[in-house]
Amino acid sequence: MRPAHPLTISLVVALTLTACDQPGADASAYRYEAPSEVPAITALTEGLATEAVARTAQDLARWRELVAAPPDAPPEYPPAPEDATPSAPPECSGALPWMDAPPVTTDLTPGDLSPFDHLGMRVAVFGGWLVAGVDGDDGASLDDGAVRVWRREAAGWNAAGQLSPTRVAPEAHFGWDVAIHRDRVAVAAPGATVSDFADAGAVELFAWTAAAGWASADRVAAPQPSLGARFGETVALGADRLVVGAPGELAERGAVYVFASTGAGWELEARLITPAPATGDLLGTSVAEDRGVVVAGAPEARDGDGAAWVFERTAAGWGPARPLIAPGVAPGARFGGAVAVARGLVLVGADEDSPGALDAAGSVTVFALVDGAWRVRTRLLDLVPAAGAHFGAGLRFDGAIAAVGAWSGAGAAAQTGAVMLFAPAKGGWARLARLTDPSGLAGDRLGVGVALGDGVVAAGAWASDGVAVDAGRLLVFEYGGCDPTASAAARE
Repeated sequence: MRPAHPLTISLVVALTLTACDQPGADASAYRYEAPSEVPAITALTEGLATEAVARTAQDLARWRELVAAPPDAPPEYPPAPEDATPSAPPECSGALPWMDAPPVTTDLTPGDLSPFDHLGMRVAVFGGWLVAGVDGDDGASLDDGAVRVWRREAAGWNAAGQLSPTRVAPEAHFGWDVAIHRDRVAVAAPGATVSDFADAGAVELFAWTAAAGWASADRVAAPQPSLGARFGETVALGADRLVVGAPGELAERGAVYVFASTGAGWELEARLITPAPATGDLLGTSVAEDRGVVVAGAPEARDGDGAAWVFERTAAGWGPARPLIAPGVAPGARFGGAVAVARGLVLVGADEDSPGALDAAGSVTVFALVDGAWRVRTRLLDLVPAAGAHFGAGLRFDGAIAAVGAWSGAGAAAQTGAVMLFAPAKGGWARLARLTDPSGLAGDRLGVGVALGDGVVAAGAWASDGVAVDAGRLLVFEYGGCDPTASAAARE
C-alpha cells in the first residue's frame, strides 16, 4: 500500500468584474462581455483562453432568489431590481472564505482491498457521512459488489462499516453508483438479474437509525424488467424522490425512472423518455435531480455528439423533455456524459469535447432558465486544458461549488487525474482550486467519482494500483470552518 502524501493544491484567485476589467487581470477569472446568448472564447493574459459570457443583473437576481427559496419549492424566477447581486446559500459551501487556507487532506483507502475492487468509482457525501462504491468486490460471489461507509467525527474520519446487497448475485456490480441524502443511501446494482433478465438492474435503499445503524429498507426495479436495461447505471436521491437511469432499455434508447417516497417505501411516479429516442442514445447514463427538476444525459446520441434533457414537474405532473443546446461543443464530445442541477442552474459535462482543438480535453456547459428557456451561461474549462484530459467526466454541483473531474488530467505524473473547483460569483464563474494527488500514477483515473458538500470534497481513483491492481483509492479534502450537521440541515 502506498504511503499517504499531502495532496497538491493549486489555489487560483477569483477576481470580481471590476478586477477583470483592469489591465493585467488574472486570466483565471470569468468576466462579462456584451450581452449574448452564445459564449465566446476570450484571451485575457499570456494567451490563456477562458470563457467569457454575458449575464444580466436580472439573471443574477434570479440566482439570488433561487438560493433563498425553500428547498422543496419548485423553481421560480420572479423579476428583480436592476442592481441585484447574488447571495450565497446558507451552507458551508456557500461561504467562500472557508477556502482561504489549503484543505486538510486524508487518504481513506483501506488496506484490505482486492484486485479490481474499483473503490471510488462513485462517491457521495452528506451531513458527515461518506459512502463509496466498491462494485468489483467479491463478497459472496464474483463482482457482486459492496459500499464502504465512513463517518466524520471530532477526531477525523472513521470507517463505519460496509453495505452489502441483500440479494447476492455474480456480476451485479452493487455499488456501481451511490447517492446519499440525510439518513438514506441508494445503491445501484445495474448488473443485477431481475425476473430472469440478466443485467436488468436494481437499486437498493438503506436507512440509518441510532439503534440499528445502516440497514436495508427497500429495493426497487423497473416495473417491466428487460434484458440489458441496466436500471441503476446512475442514481440521484433527494428528500422525497429517487431518480434512476436505465440507459440500456429499449435497444439502448434509454429511459429515466422517478420514484416518490411514500414514507413506507418508494412508488413509481414517472418514466421519462425523449420525444424521438434512437437506438444507442443511452439516455440515463447520467441523472441529477433538484426541486422537481430532473436532468438526464444521453452521451451517445447523434453518433456520439451527445445530448442532455431537462424534465420539470408541475402541478399536472412531469412535463415533456426539453433539450439543452450547447453551441460550440465539438462533434463526438459525449455531451451529457455527466450532469448536475442545483438552485436553478444545470451543468452538463462533455469529457470528449475539444476546446481550442485539443482532442478530448473536455468541458462543462452551464445553463440557466431565462425567459422560459434553458440558455447557455458559460462553458467551464480546466485551468490549462490538455488533450485527452477528459475534464467533465466527473461532475457534482451543490448550488454554490462545482467539482469537475478530469480523470486523465495531469497531476504529479501525466494522466493521474485532477479535480477542479468552480463557483458562480459576482464576476461570473471563478476557478477556486485544482486538486491533485502527488503520489498518483498514470492511469489512476482520479476524478471519475467526485462528491462535495459540508466543506468536504471527496474524489475516487478507481483504477489505482496502490493496494492491488485496480483496487482503487479514496481521497478527502476538507476545508475548515464548517459544521457538517448544521450545513446539511440548512440545505433542507
